[in-house]
Amino acid sequence: MTIVRVSRHLTTIVAIILLAGALQGCASAQASKDTVAGTIDWSQAASHAGEAVRVSGPVVSTHFASGSNGTPTFINLGKDYPDAGRFQAVVFGDARSAFPSPPESMYAGRNVIVSGQVQMYNGVPEIVVTSPSSIEIVQ
Repeated sequence: MTIVRVSRHLTTIVAIILLAGALQGCASAQASKDTVAGTIDWSQAASHAGEAVRVSGPVVSTHFASGSNGTPTFINLGKDYPDAGRFQAVVFGDARSAFPSPPESMYAGRNVIVSGQVQMYNGVPEIVVTSPSSIEIVQ
């Protein structure tokens, strides 16, 4: 009886492990499905540091830091500041005039694709944007 009982427990554990793996596969497939063709998901940007890529994702927050050096506008994808797991597009003050309206307003709450070279800044992947053509709004 003890062997049968252990065997049932092992069968249950194996079934749970297999189910967990299948669910993780479904989640990965959904994330891939939601990523726009020819882009990488915002959550994968850090692994592409040094590469020129197109990063897609939802803008969860924006902030114009008018009192900071370089007067940057931060466009945060996927996670909000200060979460180090976010991706950020940065528009410095000297590039703001190239935008038809303030970047923090243009992109807030939208899904976007940011094109450029990913660099790491204080552990956060980012692309410095110098032109509106580097940020595409996805419908």
